Amino acid sequence: MLIDEYLKKHKMKMAHLANHVDCHAQTIRAYIKGIRWPGYEMAKRIEIFTEGEVTVDELMASRPPRPRCPCCGRYILQKNREEEDDDMDEKE
Repeated sequence: MLIDEYLKKHKMKMAHLANHVDCHAQTIRAYIKGIRWPGYEMAKRIEIFTEGEVTVDELMASRPPRPRCPCCGRYILQKNREEEDDDMDEKE
């Protein structure tokens, strides 16, 4: 089950879940919208709070794979769009 399904099923607000897993409601919103993904520790806290209804595996499966360099295989660090826009503004 995904976080948004859990919240609907239990008629719970994002702020309530966020309070119990020690994060901000905006963070939970970002997880639901797919803007951000929880790390393992946060995913584990969510799984414990939801008593296994939302699992670490489900949360981690929704995470896109990190891009790797085709030459050396190292992870490629990606900038946020806002950072890219700032860089473009500085060049102009």
